[in-house]
Amino acid sequence: MPLTDRLLTRTTLWAESHEGAGDDHPFEVDVGEIALFHGTVCKHHVPANPSEWTRASLDFRVGIEGYFDPSWSMKGTKQDHGRRTVRL
Repeated sequence: MPLTDRLLTRTTLWAESHEGAGDDHPFEVDVGEIALFHGTVCKHHVPANPSEWTRASLDFRVGIEGYFDPSWSMKGTKQDHGRRTVRL
């Protein structure tokens, strides 16, 4: 969910359409909108911001117990994010 206008920062999230496709495309999501994609298996990135504006966004990642393996890591990634458990 972008918190800044992609037209100001001239950058946005890019992702492949499905696992291993290698067909990266930009998400044309405006402030207050959200994009949904399978970020666990689809490679994604944000190109460098060429503007004087700071790009800010919120990411939400959900793992459902029974379907989530905390020891899994995607091959080819350079850095994995930490994982925490939240019980409601």
